[in-house]
Amino acid sequence: MPLVVLSVTEQPIKGAQLTELQAELPRLSTSSEHITVAGAGHEGLVSQEANARVVTQAILKVVDAVRRRAPLATAQGAATQVD
Repeated sequence: MPLVVLSVTEQPIKGAQLTELQAELPRLSTSSEHITVAGAGHEGLVSQEANARVVTQAILKVVDAVRRRAPLATAQGAATQVD
């Protein structure tokens, strides 16, 4: 099952623990990617247009992989930071 984990760099409460836990999530799938959106908080993932594009692209990537019955087009567990 394809999996994209989206993380933010601005987490005011327990940020270090959340970041560590989110880094483990891609291991749940052999077809996964972890994207960190620099400068964003959780609400900023949808309220800021550039960040919402990252979210939309991640959703479309997962939907495409499911439809093709293929792994994500990225390397297993690949980590990316988007500025």
